[in-house]
Amino acid sequence: VLVVTGWKLASPTLFRSMWREGMVQFVPFLVTVLAIVFTDLLVGVMMGMATSLIFILWSNTQQGVRVIEERHVSGVVHRIELSGQTTFLNRARLATELSRYAKGDHVLIDARMADFIDPDMLTMIHEFVNETAPRRGIDVSCIGFKDRYPRITDRVQYVDVSTREMQSKQTPGTVLGLLREGNERFVSGRRLHRDLVRQVEETSSGQHPMAAVLSCIDSRAPVELLFDLGIGDVFSARLAGNVASPKALGSLEFACKVAGAKLILVLGHTRCGAVKATCDFVTKGLDPVQATGLTNLGAITDTISEAVRMESRTVSGRTADNEEFVDRVAEINVRNTIRWIQANSPTLASMALNGEIAIVGAMYDVRSGRVEFLDGVGFAADEPEAERIPNRTRPSLV
Repeated sequence: VLVVTGWKLASPTLFRSMWREGMVQFVPFLVTVLAIVFTDLLVGVMMGMATSLIFILWSNTQQGVRVIEERHVSGVVHRIELSGQTTFLNRARLATELSRYAKGDHVLIDARMADFIDPDMLTMIHEFVNETAPRRGIDVSCIGFKDRYPRITDRVQYVDVSTREMQSKQTPGTVLGLLREGNERFVSGRRLHRDLVRQVEETSSGQHPMAAVLSCIDSRAPVELLFDLGIGDVFSARLAGNVASPKALGSLEFACKVAGAKLILVLGHTRCGAVKATCDFVTKGLDPVQATGLTNLGAITDTISEAVRMESRTVSGRTADNEEFVDRVAEINVRNTIRWIQANSPTLASMALNGEIAIVGAMYDVRSGRVEFLDGVGFAADEPEAERIPNRTRPSLV
């Protein structure tokens, strides 16, 4: 029995398998094998169990507390997330994290996921919130304690919605940076934890969005989710094919001139249905109204058809079946929309020239979730006149 057991333990396949499981599995396994070889079976098993216990305790001390840096409109918030079982084993880790912060930092202690918090840990948190943090000038917010741990009061002291003060501090560049970072969080699955109910209360008396986004009505491109935004952060205008119109232009002027938005983003997307249909209509010489029976479809396709004709890289296969062609047309359509906005709104053109706002374009990939901002797109006052879209009046879209 011992010979067979030893042979199985010494199998190269088993060693490779345990190695692939990671050090937490491999080290106790190796200690068990060596202890059995150099002592006896009982001592080897006991030493293996002791080694496993050490790894379990070490793992608990590391995983009981998770620290995440979140960038909100008001700045960076250090969110300390307590695990389901927060015991005395996590005390050292939590104490180390709390000692890192200095004057001006904002710390959020999040207990929403905690099923149990050791009384000793609660005492340390209570002392930090009420004594240590005020003395060191650290702002502390707490959530998830109120119902089960009345010693610690739930309170939120940081701003996670766009207020008038926050809006006034933003520039077009900083707003663009916030959108980029938000999309990175969306793609990586690291979205900010937001209390939407509280945001509804915070924005009920007024709104101060940072940007206005003109996007497509496509159900796969919800703006607030793509950029990891909260309630009241952006104006969102959604029209098929992100085609602008005088009514949309009026909304954008209100958003920037009256409400104070610092950025206009024209957001197209890949595999756009409106663009696909227009590609087929133009290539096959079809009338969109007669082909579909949709009375007002021409108000959209007539505009996108300009982008279809401007796309010159594709010689053959200029139909909806050619995905690369469709996506290039969608990108050209974004650029055309920006130029049309500039040409038809002296209000926005003047604000852009003065640096009060920026007008930028981007494409959203419906497969990856990533937003790519287009180079060379913005207020194009220095573009050659030949490259501009003629000042035309588009059909009114509701």
